Amino acid sequence: MNITTLMLTPWRARNRGWHWLAIVIAVLAFGGAIAAKLFLHRADWWFASIFSLGVGEAALWASVFPSTLLLAVDARQLRLPGMLRCAVVSLMIYALLSVLLPAGLLGLAGAPLGIVTLLLVLCCLGGLLFQLLPRFVAPMIGFMPMVLQTLPSHLSLPGPTTAGFTAWAVPAALLLLLAVIVRGYQLLHDGQPYHRSWGKPLLLQFRHLAGRNVWGGLAGGKMDATRQLHDLPDWLRAGADVRDTGPHRMVRSLRVAMGPLFMPLTVGGRLKQWSFVLVPSLLFVLLMALQKDHDLRAHTLSLWGRSSVFALIWFGAFGSAMLAAMAVTTVQQRWKKINAELPLLALLPGMRNAAQAKQNLLWATLGPPIFIQLMLIAMLLIVDVTGAHLGVPGMLLLLLAQLGGIGFVLAGILATIGGRPLSNWALGLLAMLGYALICISIFLPATSGRGMQLGMTGNVVLAIAWASLIVALLWLGRRGWRGLQQRPHPFMPNA
Repeated sequence: MNITTLMLTPWRARNRGWHWLAIVIAVLAFGGAIAAKLFLHRADWWFASIFSLGVGEAALWASVFPSTLLLAVDARQLRLPGMLRCAVVSLMIYALLSVLLPAGLLGLAGAPLGIVTLLLVLCCLGGLLFQLLPRFVAPMIGFMPMVLQTLPSHLSLPGPTTAGFTAWAVPAALLLLLAVIVRGYQLLHDGQPYHRSWGKPLLLQFRHLAGRNVWGGLAGGKMDATRQLHDLPDWLRAGADVRDTGPHRMVRSLRVAMGPLFMPLTVGGRLKQWSFVLVPSLLFVLLMALQKDHDLRAHTLSLWGRSSVFALIWFGAFGSAMLAAMAVTTVQQRWKKINAELPLLALLPGMRNAAQAKQNLLWATLGPPIFIQLMLIAMLLIVDVTGAHLGVPGMLLLLLAQLGGIGFVLAGILATIGGRPLSNWALGLLAMLGYALICISIFLPATSGRGMQLGMTGNVVLAIAWASLIVALLWLGRRGWRGLQQRPHPFMPNA
């Protein structure tokens, strides 16, 4: 075990595809820190630098370095103590380098060394702990910044540029360190470390998802629907409504075969399915509403009266974005799984010829998500007429966001079943662009009464971005449609 081996261990253990992402994150983080020093002529320039570095390091410790812990788990299971020590020591070395190197450089540039070091420690430990938390806890971390902003002023935590920061930051860092040690120890000494459940660390997803983006199927993960279904607790498994299925109702039968997002469900099953979208979306809009007023006892009714309309707008638009991503992800997973299940769909009784099979499949895959999207559009129109009064420009932006979600569903599903899917990075870039534009298109109408305007240049940039996205979706959809017409039958996996 020499220094070269220790330095290379995390990169040898990394998940496939994360190497270049790590380089991009590091370059952007350090570039942002340098730009803050050069162009922000203020006494607190270091706060922007540390923010950029903190985001970059948190991303690295939540994506690249946790894979080394999986190497340590394998080494313990194989009774290879040397490999186990190498993995643990290499993580310690990179932890020290992640904190001391940037903190030293910022300290030489004039930043407060103690506060900078403490912030970097919090970011690194937070990123690693995110991967060690149970799967059902990890998604809630994204709401923590909004939760902190909803606290009353007398409970708000002091920031890095104010007095009293170290009074809570030092105990928080020690608590994070203790949590990382405890969760890491539990992972290493687990009798069944490869058994997946909702109580196991999110880190174990690295073993079952391959591709550039291990968080889901948008980037080509190999997590199939059967394994996803088995991972769910019994009380969250949606019940299918198999009435009126068979050779005489091929579209409905295909919906059952496509899985929970597309299948006809019972009332209880539909509520369970929508809980994955409703709960995060409602929590998001609740926190958005609570940030408008901290004095809940005196202004509860007034608070909800002002925010309920915009809460529905946020819910409808973000629900549309989540639905589009889930629909495309589900179809991609079905067509990436190379086994006998997909071709067997072509042998369903009543399928007739290939042309009829393609038509039935399009109705089964595009019908349910687009129907829900249209219902969300109708809800937004009703909200605007009855209480929002966003005006023509604001409503057009919201409709554009909804139509963007429909376009992503159409283009993504057509490209997948047509055998012409985009590469992992291209589809991920397209999804991020679409999500950013949807967020902007929601944010502007919701804040138009409080002086949030883009100006002429901003409007031109927004229009160009939307036009570029629409052109890309049209090209992708046409590409998939032509590929589908050329396929002998649609139930062919994409190798």
